[in-house]
Amino acid sequence: MSTKRASKSKFEQESKIGLEIGLCLVAVLIISLTESIALFLTLVVGCIGMYFLGRRLKKEKLQKLYDQLTFSISEHESALISYFKQCRIKDNFGNVDDSRWQKQIDVFLRTKVVPQIAEFSTWRNSDWGMQAASMVHRKTTELIERQIDTNPLAQIEASDLTPLEYEIHCGDLMKAAGWHVQMTQASRDHGADFIAEKDGIRLIAQCKRYSQPVGNKAVQEVNSAMRLYNGNRACVIAPMGFTKQAQSEALGHSIHLLHHLALSSFSEKLLQSKSATTH
Repeated sequence: MSTKRASKSKFEQESKIGLEIGLCLVAVLIISLTESIALFLTLVVGCIGMYFLGRRLKKEKLQKLYDQLTFSISEHESALISYFKQCRIKDNFGNVDDSRWQKQIDVFLRTKVVPQIAEFSTWRNSDWGMQAASMVHRKTTELIERQIDTNPLAQIEASDLTPLEYEIHCGDLMKAAGWHVQMTQASRDHGADFIAEKDGIRLIAQCKRYSQPVGNKAVQEVNSAMRLYNGNRACVIAPMGFTKQAQSEALGHSIHLLHHLALSSFSEKLLQSKSATTH
């Protein structure tokens, strides 16, 4: 009997130990599963948080770029209009070559919108760069279309005008913008085709309705005319653009080179700059 009792007691002890070990294993398994689930949930929540944070930062960065684009386009709209009209070439089949205009968009973006970006070509080929270039093209097109829709004079094609008629047409565009315009004598203009005045600004303008880009001689002439006619601003207006030499010379003398469709926005900028310096 004592042997049976001893065996029974030993069996009970072993069973108890086995049960305790089993419970421990179950507890460890439950804890492990709980920790795995907690870790999984933490990772999920973290990923979701990072996703929305990334979207927010991207949205803020995109808005900053949009604001900078909007400001820069407004600041340089006369130059953009001029380049748009001068650089887009249409052949006899009606096909438009945009390559020169796209190069000007790149110059505008690189120098006026994102000058802080070192690897501009990489940025330009990214989604952001392509969207920015598309926006510049779209906004410039809208500016021109708005002028054509609101100003009948803007609908006149320069190619349909004689050189003298083009001079008068440019003067009329300035008159429509609220400027007092005096045409000079064609035979003795000394490099000035008309003088436009408003709010203390005396603009000396020379108009060149050429079928090709205008050279630096016109810049030199209007620069001399500005001193002769006591002007404080000067510009050369042409429908077919300007040579690199003319652009370089104009930059050195602060002469504005314009397409006639840019006269309206150009005149506004002149008045705004004058107002800013007097306050």
